[in-house]
Amino acid sequence: MEDICIFTACTEDYLSRALSLYNSLNKYNSNISFFISLINLKKDNFFEKIKNNKLCIEYDNVKYTGDKLKAYASCVRAKIYPKILDKHKIVFWMDADTIIRKNLDELFSKLLKADIILFKTLQIDEKTAKKIGKYKTGIIGIKSSNKTKVFLNKWNNSIFNSNKELKWFLDQLSITDLLTSNNDLIVSNLELKYIDWTFQKNSYIWVGKGQRKNTKIYLNEESKYK
Repeated sequence: MEDICIFTACTEDYLSRALSLYNSLNKYNSNISFFISLINLKKDNFFEKIKNNKLCIEYDNVKYTGDKLKAYASCVRAKIYPKILDKHKIVFWMDADTIIRKNLDELFSKLLKADIILFKTLQIDEKTAKKIGKYKTGIIGIKSSNKTKVFLNKWNNSIFNSNKELKWFLDQLSITDLLTSNNDLIVSNLELKYIDWTFQKNSYIWVGKGQRKNTKIYLNEESKYK
């Protein structure tokens, strides 16, 4: 079992952003495995041209379009996670519009004392929580163990093997429900500097949340890794 893997997924409109994630990871964190699921994409893409035995490419062809495709791309992390955790000790999901700006060894080491690490919104009213969940799923780190594998299978089933409508925020709502009712996992809160959508100068990771990914400061940073 290899130590660490970062994985992501994207549709065609996020393909170039996923490349910036891959390149920024390799600039600051060498020798880490990277897995990408390309949704409804052909094989004539630039990931296929990369010669790196740490890179794994998967093609996922689905019938969804429009908002359903967007929701699927958001939720697919729950489907992919279990199989990657069988091969690696530590696995981090990162959205395709993520930019790594520093070495992440300190972040990876946090999973020595926790089972899962992700960002929890502390200042949120119950009405909003019922719409979007209390946890953000843009970056999630999980340590491989029997109990985390059980948890991930539950997460996958709660989305893809249930009667729930596939929609935006379903990944956050479902993981919030599971973490709220699960007392077995040691959950660590991800610091903002590792999932920063305000683009602070000293943050380790910037994420292109919503329309923020189209701001000049984000686009300038992203362009460094094209």
